Amino acid sequence: MAATKALDDLWEIEPPRTAKLLRALVYNAFMVEDHYIHFFFLGGPDFVVGPSGPAAYRNILGVIAKVGLEVGVR
Repeated sequence: MAATKALDDLWEIEPPRTAKLLRALVYNAFMVEDHYIHFFFLGGPDFVVGPSGPAAYRNILGVIAKVGLEVGVR
């Protein structure tokens, strides 16, 4: 996003409405993906396994080991 905005400023152009909407769509998709990754893979295991659990189990594999394979696959 920063690169496209920098190029817009460099060439002193105003992108068309469609380009702005497409950029907003891509940015919002990035935000959803980023939050999804954080919740399920980075922060989530600390809540399921517990922050005092062994570091080797505070990841997605540790969550599957704790809740069971059937629940983990879902």
